[in-house]
Amino acid sequence: MSITAKSQDWLQQSEALEKLSATELLEWAFKIFYPRITLACSFQAEESVLIDMMHAVRGSDFRIFTLDTGRLNQETYDCMDAIRQRYGIHIEVFFPDASQVESMVRNYGLNLFYKSVDLRKMCCGIRKVEPLNRALKGLDAWITGLRREQAVTRGAVRKVEIDKDHGGIVKLNPLADWSDRQVWDYIHENHLPYNKLHDQGYPSIGCAPCTRAIKPAEDVRAGRWWWETPESKECGLHAASIAKEAVKTVTGEEKNGTGQIAPHGGRLINRVLVGQEQEETLAKSGELKKIALNARTLSDLELLAVGAFSPLEGFMGRKDYERVVNEMRLSSGLLWTLPLTLAVSSDEAKELREGEEIALLDSSGEVVAVFFLEEKYGYDKKEEAWKVYRTDEDKHPGVWYLYQRGNTLLGGKISLVRRPSLLSGFEAYKLDPAETRAIFKQRGWRTVVGFQTRNPIHRSHEYIQKSALELMDGLLIHPLVGKTKLDDIPSEVRLRCYEVLIEHYFPKERTLLSVFPGAMRYAGPREAVFHAIVRKNYGCTHFIVGRDAAGIGGYYGPYEAWDLFALFKRDDLDITPLFFAEAFYCRKCDAVASAKTCPHESRHHVALSGTRVRELLQVGDPLPPEFTRPEVGEILGEWSRGQFNDQ
Repeated sequence: MSITAKSQDWLQQSEALEKLSATELLEWAFKIFYPRITLACSFQAEESVLIDMMHAVRGSDFRIFTLDTGRLNQETYDCMDAIRQRYGIHIEVFFPDASQVESMVRNYGLNLFYKSVDLRKMCCGIRKVEPLNRALKGLDAWITGLRREQAVTRGAVRKVEIDKDHGGIVKLNPLADWSDRQVWDYIHENHLPYNKLHDQGYPSIGCAPCTRAIKPAEDVRAGRWWWETPESKECGLHAASIAKEAVKTVTGEEKNGTGQIAPHGGRLINRVLVGQEQEETLAKSGELKKIALNARTLSDLELLAVGAFSPLEGFMGRKDYERVVNEMRLSSGLLWTLPLTLAVSSDEAKELREGEEIALLDSSGEVVAVFFLEEKYGYDKKEEAWKVYRTDEDKHPGVWYLYQRGNTLLGGKISLVRRPSLLSGFEAYKLDPAETRAIFKQRGWRTVVGFQTRNPIHRSHEYIQKSALELMDGLLIHPLVGKTKLDDIPSEVRLRCYEVLIEHYFPKERTLLSVFPGAMRYAGPREAVFHAIVRKNYGCTHFIVGRDAAGIGGYYGPYEAWDLFALFKRDDLDITPLFFAEAFYCRKCDAVASAKTCPHESRHHVALSGTRVRELLQVGDPLPPEFTRPEVGEILGEWSRGQFNDQ
């Protein structure tokens, strides 16, 4: 009988085996699989327990192996020696292929894992997965210390599984149902040797550069690859155990096993350099050619780096740009509605060579990122204007900006070395996608509705948000604080309005305020879909789409965004749009309502809009309570008096 056939036979018994204790399962495994069975040991607390149990079952007559990646902590080596001495056992040590490590480091640097999830997984693949494959060759079963409580990616782990990644052999996780307390009670009661990093705040231990102590109240796996989101925190050693969950993550079949929606394209991008890689990149940036960024490209740069624009890792190349403009798709076919590009003048472009690195500067001349120039190409501004904005009039602010840009576009990946600064007072509200996702998880929000705004929240907005919140676990109020048109109310004034409104009129435990440092394009329907995709990356499962979303003037119909959303399949977008018609204050109802809920004639209605609020402020009229809450009206009135008295 083949290994796979035998594995399937054991899998049929999995329900019965699930009920066995850890020691009973080990006794069964040794009876069936010995001597073609081994324990994989990375000297975590769980493996100290398993080694002691295995020693009780078989004395010193069992196989155990470890992977020495070349980047382990000294405490791990000390633990290995202590276990050897206590149990008198031989530990097989497997090392990575030296030529593969040398090639990887030569091409990507010693600390490549900080650059992206893909590069980190490459490092794990060479240093851990390939040696694991050699260690398991010719075996019928292997034992691990996986527990369901360890991570969101391990919640479905069973005590007996089929490891399809290693020829269909059996994988045993005897401690799958154990709690952290059970592990440590066993260690202390039996005076077992264990890795002393655990005493320093390391509940999970891996390679030294990729593992840190966790902070109070953090998840037990928070110290592993801490710059990544929880759903990506696996190295590939246990791919079979998490295969089902991984498929759900990528396809959106389920919300990452955590109740969270998958990022657009399946993974959250991280192009923020840290540690030695950041220092080395900054050091060499002084010798590179330089490009100065304006306010919009600076905000685009940061949002690319933190994953808000996932799956993009940099400014678009020609294939992505042309397909987005013409079809609202990336070259991969993934839905994407707005071009994100870096433009330079023709003279600047002549000095740049494809394949070189370029330093990107902020307005003060400081280096904020390094750009890996893969492609430079020309484009038709009028064509982009018509297809993206549906007009070529330079009165449209998005078209005006487009016409001011250079004639050559640069495509390539970016690596952020310094975060651009926000206006004073915004820092506490500036949360990256990984951070909002972590907060949603901590609060237990499985459904989260996002609200995009560039205006103070008036009564109509409040009505819409609370109507949506009735159906959701949480609300993300996510005001845009990047570049807007000149007559918009300043971001710092709007932030004060949001603060007092949430303080007095929203349930704080179900509301999160975070600023979005993006720039407005005023691209109407296309931008409304774009805003939904971005909020999906921040972890929202639903997104409010109101009247004239992302519109300006009379360039778009009031509900054209709804029509565009309707063109896309569920799998294209994943995040669910919530459509809200125009709300108004009805004097007869004495409440905010909409045409769907109010039976009265329009003569009883008071129209509410950000435009109308600005008009009243400009002429110095107070904002009536039907428009906005008094606390918000007071802030806006104070600002407008100072604004117009200075003119």
